[in-house]
Amino acid sequence: MGLLFLAVAGIAVIMVAVSLLRGPVKLSLLTGQVTGLGTRSETTVEGHGSGYGPGPVSVKLTSNTTTHREFFLRDDKGIETPIHVWGFDLPLANGQTATMIRAQSSAGSRHAALVNHATRRSTHLWNSPTEVLVGCGAASATWLLWVQAAAIAVAICYGLAAAWDTSVTGAMIPAFVPVTVLAAALLLILRRLRAGRLARRVMAREREVLEAVAARQIPA
Repeated sequence: MGLLFLAVAGIAVIMVAVSLLRGPVKLSLLTGQVTGLGTRSETTVEGHGSGYGPGPVSVKLTSNTTTHREFFLRDDKGIETPIHVWGFDLPLANGQTATMIRAQSSAGSRHAALVNHATRRSTHLWNSPTEVLVGCGAASATWLLWVQAAAIAVAICYGLAAAWDTSVTGAMIPAFVPVTVLAAALLLILRRLRAGRLARRVMAREREVLEAVAARQIPA
């Protein structure tokens, strides 16, 4: 049982390390002139019915429209970078200068905010900063955090079984669920704290860009 406990505990530690220690998140800036701006919308319709038999059937339809904004940012060397953002209203026009702030980790990258130099306004490209953290691969999705919490709980239950000199089942039944919940809560809190720090960093970079525009250090 000792070797099995060490194996499960090792797996749990590795999963938590992968979740929380995926390397630092770097913020990169891409500044350029907006070109080729286009907008399109996608609408999805869902229907839910109730009732049966020869009588009337009630059908409720719901629709959801997602707006997609696609454009290029042309830098001072003439290199154009395609940008695709959906679900957010971006006040942009062709010919304006904008700065895209991206969050990057060793696992990927994601748009975080867009600063419009002409209007002196910035738009956060998230509903929650956790989306950016998960989207750039710097944190685990919620479902994976629960899997990691369950692995931690299994490891702890094996440890309790060894300490109490009882069967794994005897330790698992009373402890597994509460330990899983506590472990998941801790992982979610840690992820939220990291997301909050990332949001503050993004907002600081937004202020830096706007101050540079106001001081005419970068084009408006």
